[in-house]
Amino acid sequence: MNFNLIFYQKQYTKATQIAKQAITIQPNQQTQYALFDTSGLKGGQYNVEVEWNDALQSMRSNSVSSQIIFLTDRSSEITLTSSTTQDLADALVISGSLENAGDNGIQIQVDGALSGRVFGPQYIQTVSNLLTGDGDFTKTVSVTRPDDYKVKFSDANGVITTVTYHVVSPTKTATIPTTITAPPLTTKPRVTYTPIIHPSLTKSPLSPLMVIGALGIAILVLGMRK
Repeated sequence: MNFNLIFYQKQYTKATQIAKQAITIQPNQQTQYALFDTSGLKGGQYNVEVEWNDALQSMRSNSVSSQIIFLTDRSSEITLTSSTTQDLADALVISGSLENAGDNGIQIQVDGALSGRVFGPQYIQTVSNLLTGDGDFTKTVSVTRPDDYKVKFSDANGVITTVTYHVVSPTKTATIPTTITAPPLTTKPRVTYTPIIHPSLTKSPLSPLMVIGALGIAILVLGMRK
């Protein structure tokens, strides 16, 4: 048995289709689940209805063929403190606070338009703000390429919101360290002083004969004075 599930918004007499999914009833008749993306939708009343592919097909009298759904817009519960446009060299930093979350944590899931799933879904820690009771959080997810990354925030009460982070090519110029070459040291020539040695003027000793002669002359002069 095949049919379509129509997800639409009905305002007064006008119905606006949002999405449609084909469903096939399996032989074992196990319960099946259909997921509709509600990103960007406003809070309010929506409908899900069965659309038969074959006019001859029908449901049992006690079956439910349509369901009213109320969507709650929780996007205002998240306050982001990290920029939604980031440089690849520093990306991807996801930080902010969740209203009344305390220390309960928050679940995030990160999907790139080109990169696919890069993180999660995984709970990360929130730190309670003593003044407000909000839960502050921060998480750095490593990414390797410029891309648009959708970050889906959830908690125990369901999906909160989805935010797109734009990661762009690095704009920072790499700083090349400057090597400073010291000028060569200028050394003064070494001056070697050679001392001039003057020969010592020493008197030659007198010979014994000259001494005796001098003594004889002195005696002779003394004798003549008598």
